[in-house]
Amino acid sequence: MEKQTSPSVAKLVLLTIAVFAGNLLIHYGIFLFLRDTEMPALLYAILAIIWGVFGVYTIYYTLNWVVEQYPVKQRRIVQPYVFVGPAVLLLGWLMFIPTLRTLYLSFFGPNSDSFVGLSNYLAVFTDRLLLTALRNNLLWVLFGATLCIVLGLLIAVLADRSSYEKIAKAIIFMPMAISMVAAGVIWKFIYYYQPGDQQIGLLNAIVVAIGGEPQAWTSMNQPGTICS
Repeated sequence: MEKQTSPSVAKLVLLTIAVFAGNLLIHYGIFLFLRDTEMPALLYAILAIIWGVFGVYTIYYTLNWVVEQYPVKQRRIVQPYVFVGPAVLLLGWLMFIPTLRTLYLSFFGPNSDSFVGLSNYLAVFTDRLLLTALRNNLLWVLFGATLCIVLGLLIAVLADRSSYEKIAKAIIFMPMAISMVAAGVIWKFIYYYQPGDQQIGLLNAIVVAIGGEPQAWTSMNQPGTICS
């Protein structure tokens, strides 16, 4: 029985590799086609969305079909790698490889054509402004992450024990449905200022409506203006 089972499993492994490689080649070909083909921007966006949705579906459908061909014992071993593998490769392509490339280029000059060794790092760690920026980032990571976790757990416990659990969770999670970028754009338009009575910024529109003068809210307390 072992002699009959081993070749079968070996063939399934080869089939898995073939299906996975076929998916990579097909979708890389679609990527090259979309990259090199001239078409209207709207059509390009539609095709890219369709490719993204159906591409993910076809990848996991074909890999799932391969996994189902395995015997139950081998299926439990192979299944996690087959389904996690594409995500790991995608993260490696989008994050790990660019990180390594950035690290490599950090040893070169501005045009990335001359090797300068640790000169860039010496410039970074001896510049006062950059050291201040690094310090602020470390403080944000340390205290920001800690406060988010502690307050998040506290709010979760209090909301779970409250009789208004659904309302509390809705109030907490509704702002999270909007990305930070979108929220920043919204607040930018709220504080938007332009000379005259025609104001598209919500806050200045209210001020003008009640007879006041529009204000440049975001530039009223810029760093350094208080001391001057």
